[in-house]
Amino acid sequence: MRVLVVDDEPDVRALMVLVLNDAGYETDELGSGAGVIEKALAFSPDVIVLDVTMPGLDGFAALELLRNDSSTATIPVLMASAQGQRGTIVKARDLGATDFMVKPWDDGELEWRVGECLERGQDEQIA
Repeated sequence: MRVLVVDDEPDVRALMVLVLNDAGYETDELGSGAGVIEKALAFSPDVIVLDVTMPGLDGFAALELLRNDSSTATIPVLMASAQGQRGTIVKARDLGATDFMVKPWDDGELEWRVGECLERGQDEQIA
C-alpha cells in the first residue's frame, strides 16, 4: 500500500514517512500543496496524508483540487493539523476528507488512521 505525505515541515514529514515505512507502507512525500495532483498521478497513492496549514496552496485548497479531479477524487485523504478546533475538522470533512488527525500525533495513531482510511476507501469502491 502506498501513502503520499504532504506537509511543509520537513521534520514532521520525515517522521511520518519513517513511521509509515516501518509499518510496511511505501511512501512518497511532497513539501507543499502545489503539485499534489501531479504527484498523486505519478505515485498512485492508496491514501494521502495532507497537512492543513501550508504556505501558498494550503491543505483545504489542495483537498478541493484532489476531490474535483476525476483521477484523484476517490483517494482517501487523512487531514492533519495542529488546529484541532471543531470548525477546522468540520471544514475538512465538508470538503471531502476521509479523516482528521490533530498534531502532535502518536505513531500508533498515524498508523491506525491510515489503515482506517484504507478500509473506508476500499468499502466505498466496493459499494
